[in-house]
Amino acid sequence: MRFWNFENTGSGIIELRIEGDIVDDDHAWLYEWWGDMHTAPNKFRQQLAEHEGKELHVIVDTYGGSVFAGTAIAADLKNRSGKTIGIVYSKAMSSGVNILMGCDEIWIAPGGVMMIHDPAISSGGDIAVLEKSLEVLNTLKDAILNMYEDKTGLTRQELSDMMSAETWMSATDAVDKGFADKVIETEFDIKNSYSIERMRFINGANMTLINRHAELQERSKIKELELYLETV
Repeated sequence: MRFWNFENTGSGIIELRIEGDIVDDDHAWLYEWWGDMHTAPNKFRQQLAEHEGKELHVIVDTYGGSVFAGTAIAADLKNRSGKTIGIVYSKAMSSGVNILMGCDEIWIAPGGVMMIHDPAISSGGDIAVLEKSLEVLNTLKDAILNMYEDKTGLTRQELSDMMSAETWMSATDAVDKGFADKVIETEFDIKNSYSIERMRFINGANMTLINRHAELQERSKIKELELYLETV
């Protein structure tokens, strides 16, 4: 089940809502099989092409997901013709912020929150494997910094420090730091959402996949127990 939706507002503006996990194309099948809401770049790109040349309002409400998927979607938004405005009514975190970097303008509601942090992966192995993982993480961070630096005008070091500190930004903070262009008024009832699972912030779908695998294993154990009890 995809978690993006294009809607014609009737005023010549197309509204796009992105809610849920942002995943790589290779992982989309697992979300489809499980019935979880998600988006993957290839399917998103196909539908985005239908609205070429029109003004697009991209409403982002996500904890984030894959670095690669988020930057691919941002590139698609940036390369399209027609004005693209990103809007945060509630939360844009991690790779959700990366998606917004593909918009011409970014608006945020008074109750909106943005969060950036260093990328993370789940890794194990010997020294060589761990060193390679660190190399990959540094490369991913450089790629993200390229987008943030282009948008905000902050120095690379300032942005790097913000990512390492896991920086949360209110609407006014986001505008002050250059991540958003203006604070907008809204009639939506924006509820605070701070009781958040910290691991959902990871820039990548790996942890989601690991959690799903663990959940499958747990369900399998329960099923085995039920079958055992039926035989005794």
